[in-house]
Amino acid sequence: MADGKEVIEDSLTVRELQTVLDPKLVRGVSMSECLSGWAQHFMPPDPGMFNVDKEKYKLSKQTESFDEFLSHDWATSRWLKFMSLLMIHNSRAAAVTALLSSICVAILQAFEVLPADSWIVFFVYPVYWFVLLFWQRIRSLFFTPATVFLDKLCIAQHDEDLKLQGILGLAGFLDRSHQLTILWSHRYFSRMWCAYELATFLRNPKQQKPIQIMPVKMAVVLFLFAGCEVSVMVGFFWMPEFTLKDGSGHFFEQLFWFWLSLAPFVLLSVPVTFYIGMSLFEDLQELPQQMANFSVQHAQCFCCSNGHRHPQTGEVLPCDRELIFGTLKKWYGEPGDVGTEHLDRFDYQVQESLAPTVLRGMGRSWIPLNYTVYMVGVSSVPGLSRTILSWKAGPPVELAGFDLAVWGLRELLKWAFLALVSIFWVQLSMHVLHYGLRWSKYITRFGCATVLWIPVMLGVFIEYTSFMVCIEYTDHNSVLPVILFVAWCAWIFCLSYYSNGPLRAAQSAKARKSKPVFKEDVPDVQVEVATSATDPLGRTHLSEIALEVGPDDVSNADTISVFET
Repeated sequence: MADGKEVIEDSLTVRELQTVLDPKLVRGVSMSECLSGWAQHFMPPDPGMFNVDKEKYKLSKQTESFDEFLSHDWATSRWLKFMSLLMIHNSRAAAVTALLSSICVAILQAFEVLPADSWIVFFVYPVYWFVLLFWQRIRSLFFTPATVFLDKLCIAQHDEDLKLQGILGLAGFLDRSHQLTILWSHRYFSRMWCAYELATFLRNPKQQKPIQIMPVKMAVVLFLFAGCEVSVMVGFFWMPEFTLKDGSGHFFEQLFWFWLSLAPFVLLSVPVTFYIGMSLFEDLQELPQQMANFSVQHAQCFCCSNGHRHPQTGEVLPCDRELIFGTLKKWYGEPGDVGTEHLDRFDYQVQESLAPTVLRGMGRSWIPLNYTVYMVGVSSVPGLSRTILSWKAGPPVELAGFDLAVWGLRELLKWAFLALVSIFWVQLSMHVLHYGLRWSKYITRFGCATVLWIPVMLGVFIEYTSFMVCIEYTDHNSVLPVILFVAWCAWIFCLSYYSNGPLRAAQSAKARKSKPVFKEDVPDVQVEVATSATDPLGRTHLSEIALEVGPDDVSNADTISVFET
C-alpha cells in the first residue's frame, strides 16, 4: 500500500484540473444527435471500454461554445433521460403544433372539406406525439440546431491522451456552456464528479448562468398522466351522444350518462397511473431533501470506493477527491480559512442560493405548471374543433353585439375548461400522492392506489359538473360562467404556488440540520427548472493511464463511472 500511495502522490504532481482547453478539443453535438436512436448515446459503455467506436467522436464538431452542458449519471436508464429531454426541448413545440392542427381540422370541417365526424379530431394526437419525438430533427431543417456537450461524444474515447486532456479540462467545457442542464437521479449529488461540475458552474457569482434541474422521474410521471388523460379524452370525444347540450331539458340525465360512459376509461387508467406514480413520487421527494442537506464532503468517488485500485486491472488509481478538493479550495477558499471552510462555503451556496430557486421553480404542486400544460393539458386540444364549428353555426337564439361576444366566449370556455380540468387533476393528484405516501407505512401500495384516486376524481367531478351546471342554467349572454372559470383558475394558481410542496419539504429538512459555522451573503442563482430520479451512478472518474466506464463494485451497488482509467 505504501508503494501505491507513493504513485498516487507522484501522479498528483503532474495532474491538475484545467479551465483552459486546446480549441481543437472543444467539440459539441446537436441535440437531435443526442436524441437519435431513442437516446442510444446515453447507454452505458461496456465496463472495460473494449468496444469503443471511434466513429462516434466524429459525430461531434468543433465549436466555440455550447448552448447546454448535459450533466447526468450513467447508471440511470437512457429511457428516463430520453423522456426528460423530450419534455424539456420538444413538449412546447408539440403542444403548439397540436393546437394549430386542431384549428386547421376545424376550419376544413367548417368548409365541409372534412366530415364533421368525431373520429377526425383524433388526428391531432398522432401529430402531437410525432412532433414530441422528432421536433429536434424537424427544427434542424429550418434553424441552426442547438449545440450541447455530451461527454461520451465530445470527449475522445479512442485516444487515451485526448481522453485525459478532456477530463482534466472538464471545467473548460463548462465555462463555454450557456446553461447547465442536470438530469437528476437520486444519487446525483452523491457523486464527486457531479458535484465538481456544479461547483464549476457556480464558482463565479458575478457571471451566474442558468442551471436547469430535471428530475428524470418527473418526466415519467407526466408521461403517465398524459397517457391516462388521452385515454379519458378519447372516451369523451368518441361518444358525442353523451355530450352536454344547452336547453336539452334532460340535463341531469345526460350528465349521469356522461359520467357513466367515462367510467370504464377512468377505471382502466387512473388507478394504474396512481400505483406507478406512487413509486416515482417517492424518488421525486428526495430532491428537496438532498439539496437542503448537500455536502460535497459526503460525495463518493470511484477511486476511494475501490481503495485506489482498479477492481478489474489492479492498476493504481490517483485520488480524484484530493484533486477536486484542491481545485475547490482555489475557487471557494478565502484568506484565513481553516480546515474545510472552503468546502462548507460551497455547500452553503448550494443550500442557500441554488436550492430555493430550483424548488420554487418546481411549483408547490411538485411539477412545473408549464410542463403540465404541454404534456397533459394539451389532451383537450381536439375539442377546439367543436368550438369553431359551434361558432360557425351561431347561437341558438338571436344575439348581437356584446351579447354575441359573451356567447362566443362561453363556447370557447367550454373547451378551455377541459384543459383546466386536466391541469387541476394533475396538481390535485400530486398533493394527494404527497400526503397519501404516509399511508404506505400501514397499508400496501396497491391499497393506497386503490383508495387515493377516489378523492381526486371526486374533485374533478365537482369542478367539471359545477361549470357545466352553470352553463346549462344561465342565459346565453350571462357572464357567470366566465366568473366561475376565473375562480377555478385562481384556485389552481393557489394549488401551484401557495400550498405545501418541495420548497416546504426542503425547509423542513434544513430545520433538522445544524447551521453552518459561518454566515455570508450568497448571491442568487439564475435557475430554470424543467423540474422524475433513478439508479445511482458514478460520474467522471480519472485514472492515471486510461479511461473506462465500469461498475462500481465496492460502493453502494451498481454505480458506473463515466470515465475511469
